[in-house]
Order: sequence, then structure tokens, then C-alpha cells
Amino acid sequence: MTALARVRTIDTLFRRLLPLLGPYREHLVIAGGMARDLYRYAPGYRDLGLTGAQTLDLDIALDDPLQVCGESHLHELLINAGLRHVTSDALRERPPFGLILTPVAGRYYPAAIRTPQRTDPHVEFITQLRNTDSTANAHPQRDPLIAYTLDHVDLLLAAPLRIDVPGLGTVRIPHPLGYVLQKTLIRPERQRNRQNFAKDSADAFAVTVSMRAAWETWRPTFQQWLEHHHYQGWMAQARSLWSRLYDRPNDPGAIEVSAAHPRYRPDDVVVIMRELREVLDQPHEQMPPR
Repeated sequence: MTALARVRTIDTLFRRLLPLLGPYREHLVIAGGMARDLYRYAPGYRDLGLTGAQTLDLDIALDDPLQVCGESHLHELLINAGLRHVTSDALRERPPFGLILTPVAGRYYPAAIRTPQRTDPHVEFITQLRNTDSTANAHPQRDPLIAYTLDHVDLLLAAPLRIDVPGLGTVRIPHPLGYVLQKTLIRPERQRNRQNFAKDSADAFAVTVSMRAAWETWRPTFQQWLEHHHYQGWMAQARSLWSRLYDRPNDPGAIEVSAAHPRYRPDDVVVIMRELREVLDQPHEQMPPR
């Protein structure tokens, strides 16, 4: 059997897949719950013992189009490594009655899993939504590989960190501020779809507070994004959401974070999120010495 065919855990899938990606590693960004756990290798991280829900999939962000690296398309590489491509029809994701068009989606499961479930380890790709056609996902290399088109993914791809992971070497993960902002901005849609937006709040806060020592280094990136023609609207929306979620101890974000991380009371969460915003908004010349 090939390297990934019999993998049964997401951590093993991640660690076995990364060395097989070759030159594609420089074009892919590890996102989602796996990124949350990889920030421990980033500068400024402090281990506070904040554990999040175990991730069930390996989310990988990429550009559309994605250039072909070497002699193989990414889809071919994954299949040859022992993964099987399963489309949305096979997973029966169409809504009841089959009357509503839904985007064709695809995931990569270890080939030995004959009847895959969402809880089995798998790889998903995501890319930035470029139009309003919600019935279309992307084919970044114009082949069977499918990437979910989601809004705000560009924040995961902008200014990614390169971290050194023991046994794996260099891995690209989102800029931590991009991760936190993206988790904030997807909340309204996640609420509409009755998805687990409270987990997003908890994950974003865990990264925020664990990387408190690096906040000042986030400020230049935040200021650039405030002026960026593509991101400035997102920054305004994120500010509004932060106010609605974290201004008072009885606000929903503060309550959700405290429920997931009980060592932080809602009023503690409010103070920390207010301090983050103060640091990000502080002019460079007024920044205190480290």
C-alpha cells in the first residue's frame, strides 16, 4: 500500500502528506484546526494549555489558479500517494428532495477507507470566492481537484508565516492576525448555516492570547490591510463584529470563549480583546518599547 492509503488519524495524515507535496509546499497554506495547533512553533507563542476541539480534516488554502509544479498536477500527486477523491454526490451532501443546486465538492480520503464519513481523516482545499455564484467551486488546476470557494480566504494566504515543525521542516500557516480575522468574518455565514461558530470564537481567542507577545508585530500588517483596496472593507466589518462580540461580558463572543476556556471569565475575555484592539490601533511612534 502507498504512504497514505491506511492512515487513520488526521495528525498522521498531515505528517505523512507534507513530505510528499514537494514544490507544492511553497504554494499551499495549512489552515483550519491544524493551523491552530501549529502556532505553537511560531515566534511569540506561549503554551497556556488551551486545548481546542480535535480537528477532523486537513484544510489547505491555495490560490486559483494554482500553477503546476514539476511534472504532476496536485490531484495526481495525492492519488499516487494513496488518497481517493470522493465527490459531494458520493457523500450525499445534496439537500433534501434534491431540488436545490449545490456546489460540487471533493475531499481526499485514505484509499483503504471504503465508505468514508465526515469524521474520517481527509484533506479539503479552500480558495477565495471570486464571484457570487454559490453553485460553483473552483478547479485551481483545471482538473478533478476541487477547492471550496469561501469568502475571506485571501486573509489566510496573505503574508503567511513559515514555521519549522520538528520532523517536517518548513510549513506555511496563515499570518496569525489573518487567521483570527478570518475566523471572525466567517461568523455571520456560519450562523446562517447553523455551523459551529462558537468553536471559531474559541480557536481565534486561543491563538490570540497564546501569541500575546507577538501582538505588536501584527500592527504593521493590520495597518496595511486597513488601507488595502481589497481588505479595507473586511477590516471595517471585523471591527464591527469584535465590538458586537467582545465589548461587554454578556456579549456572545465573550460567553462562547469562556465556555470553551473556563480559566478566562467573560470579563477577562473582554479585557484581552480590548487590549488587542488598542495595540493594533496604536500609531507606530507611540508604541512602547518591548
